[in-house]
Amino acid sequence: SCEKEHFRTFDVGGMSFQKTGRQCSDCKSDLRDTLLDWEDALPERDWERAQIECEISDLVICLGTSLRIEPVASLPSRAKQFVIVNLQKTPHDEDASLIIRDYVDIVMYKLMDALGLVDGDSVKSDKKRTSIIDSNSNSLAGSASVDL
Repeated sequence: SCEKEHFRTFDVGGMSFQKTGRQCSDCKSDLRDTLLDWEDALPERDWERAQIECEISDLVICLGTSLRIEPVASLPSRAKQFVIVNLQKTPHDEDASLIIRDYVDIVMYKLMDALGLVDGDSVKSDKKRTSIIDSNSNSLAGSASVDL
């Protein structure tokens, strides 16, 4: 196998590295999905790269995750700082630089808007209130419409 990656805009079906019924356009070997099931180990090459990328990162943003599945849940703590965007508490809240308790799509909309990436009505928000938790005191730092 040439290890070429094929990205699709459709569901390839299957899980846990099963054959998809398609072949590589270059080497003609059978293609397999890369969707992990709960019991699947992260491929070693991907795991090593994830650790390195987190270690060299100034900031990791954890979006909509409980951060409960180890060892991946500990990856963000390898960065200089990390932010958690999640509705519920996680086991890593006390280590986070910032915690935002809101829906990921709302937070990302506000971030995209602040970065000038929203064009007219192409992305919509319901203008919810966002809660920001001060991770040092574990108290509510503010609850307002936040301009990210």
